[in-house]
Amino acid sequence: MATKSKKCKPVLSFLCFFFSIIILVSSLVVGICAAFRYNDVARELSDAFNPDFQSTYRFKQAIGSHLFAIAEQLNAKDSEASDSYLNVFNDDTGKNVLYSAGTDKNPTEFTNYISGIDLNSTALPDGYNFKLYFDGKKAVITKDGKNIDIYGDGVYRSDKAMWYLPGYSTNTKFANSKMENTRITMLVRKDLLQPVAGSNPLSYIPVEQRNFRILVYVCGGILLIGIILFVLYILFRKDKKQADLGLARFSGWFWWEFKALCVIALIFGDFNFMSAFWNGSGWFYGVICAVISFFCYYLVVNDIRYNTQFYKHNIFNTALQNYRKFELTKPFEKQMITRFWALLAAELLLALFGLLVLAIGRHTPNDFVGFYFSICVIAAMVYLIYRYVRRFQNTVYDIGLLINQISLVKSGDLSSPLELPNDADLNKAARELNDIQSGIGKAVDERMKSEHMKVDLITNVSHDLKTPLTSIISYVDLLKQEDELPDHIKDYIQVLAEKSDRLKNMVQDIFEVSKATSGNIELNLENLDLGKLIRQTLADMNEAVEASGLTFKVDIPDSPVMIQADGKLLYRVFQNLIGNALQYSLEGSRVFVTIDLSGTRCTATVKNTSRFELDNERDMTERFVRGDSSRTTNGSGLGLSIARSFTEACKGNFHIGTNADLFIAEVAFDRISI
Repeated sequence: MATKSKKCKPVLSFLCFFFSIIILVSSLVVGICAAFRYNDVARELSDAFNPDFQSTYRFKQAIGSHLFAIAEQLNAKDSEASDSYLNVFNDDTGKNVLYSAGTDKNPTEFTNYISGIDLNSTALPDGYNFKLYFDGKKAVITKDGKNIDIYGDGVYRSDKAMWYLPGYSTNTKFANSKMENTRITMLVRKDLLQPVAGSNPLSYIPVEQRNFRILVYVCGGILLIGIILFVLYILFRKDKKQADLGLARFSGWFWWEFKALCVIALIFGDFNFMSAFWNGSGWFYGVICAVISFFCYYLVVNDIRYNTQFYKHNIFNTALQNYRKFELTKPFEKQMITRFWALLAAELLLALFGLLVLAIGRHTPNDFVGFYFSICVIAAMVYLIYRYVRRFQNTVYDIGLLINQISLVKSGDLSSPLELPNDADLNKAARELNDIQSGIGKAVDERMKSEHMKVDLITNVSHDLKTPLTSIISYVDLLKQEDELPDHIKDYIQVLAEKSDRLKNMVQDIFEVSKATSGNIELNLENLDLGKLIRQTLADMNEAVEASGLTFKVDIPDSPVMIQADGKLLYRVFQNLIGNALQYSLEGSRVFVTIDLSGTRCTATVKNTSRFELDNERDMTERFVRGDSSRTTNGSGLGLSIARSFTEACKGNFHIGTNADLFIAEVAFDRISI
């Protein structure tokens, strides 16, 4: 129910607005018409609510018209013509009006009462209270036994609801000598009766009074309804916005040219309406035209309000959009070629059309038409070229954006998609590139997540292994201290001691490389001499170097090579590199330890000839990767991984290279000045 109410509110709000405006605009037009006919409308209102019909303007006009007609008929030469009007009173079976008319010698020449009786000289019959006597110059009216002032200052004014009778100084209609002998007497009933047969104009006065009162009440009620509807619209005007949007969507379907023609026709029609209105056309025609015009203008304003770019929906753009849809069915390169040939064809057709119009225009009396069409053709040609150039510029700009986006993806920026307009030529390519970018980003995220999970697993396992391993080593030490053990038991204990120490070192290495990879390692950067650090490492490992039988060739500058790094971590790096060379170098070969200076960079290199065949496609810095694929040596495969992690933690660069069986490890840092 709530959903239906929400849907009905906009409709009801708009209907309140629609009908209230119809009523108010109609009332306004009727009011304007009434203002132009103020005197007539005022008399009609006064008559409608006047309880005495004999005091109404209609009665005064009717009595005057009857008197003039009787007088004219009395003086007519054609007796049949005279009888034709008097039959109106003779057909009045209700005898609402009694009359006797004639001359001063024969005042009862015509009568609808008793023949030979002069109504002027007799008493009023029962039911009659109104008497008019015309003596050939002026009329005398008696109502309810009292004389009525008819002429006042003697000047007749039609806007004052005066009696329309002869005798005014401004009324010269009967100013002839033949009327001087005319004698007319008219009696009118106090309460009019409806004739059984025939008719009398006076009998319609009460009916017209009642009808006009009903009309006033109905108009007042309709106006009150209009005001109430308008108030309801004001209260729910926010809901009407949805209806306005619906109207805007409807009007937005039509082309701009069609709407412009409708507005021109509307303005032209309004001019005709105003002209007809000023020339006296009826109020009903004015109401219909005003209501239609108002809502037509309302639709125009509503269309401009909500369809902000309504002028773009035109025949020309529709044709271009349909052509654009045809273009999109083709590859990009064919779109560009087809667009060029379409432009060329359109320009040629317009040029031929313009020449044809000019040729026809020369053979017509008015050359202006041909000139006007030629200007339109030239404008259309220029507009097509402008549209083509603008589209071409946009395409070139989009190509630049696409190239820049490719560079961003190459550099690792996977979080900034390329947004192009929906109608852009390269919109499809941009969306596909965004999909590729999004796919790469998801793959990288998954890889990073996997790496973090792997590091966390290794760290947790390493930490959990430390406690039992420490206990094993402690108990092995206790067994070593036992006396009177057989020799073969002592050999077993020695093997346990060696393997547990190796396992302890391996767990420690795993723990350290995990911390370095996850960024949890404690870092203490300081200024240190790289050459001095390498010499100290070689000195500390001198016993192992001497026992290896390898020859170390050391080339380190005598001057300090200052860098910024963590001394403990970097010491471990070179310890692992030298230990790796001692473990995997060919017997009797040479190991080269050098420092190369290049500008602001310094590179420490450890080179040795491998005892085993090297796999050039294998990354030696990965965890648990060993150069000895048979795994007959005691290495853990973590030494180079630790060296790389610690070097990168110290903001250095670590690189492993091979050349046949030559193994090369490089550690590079930026030099600093002291």
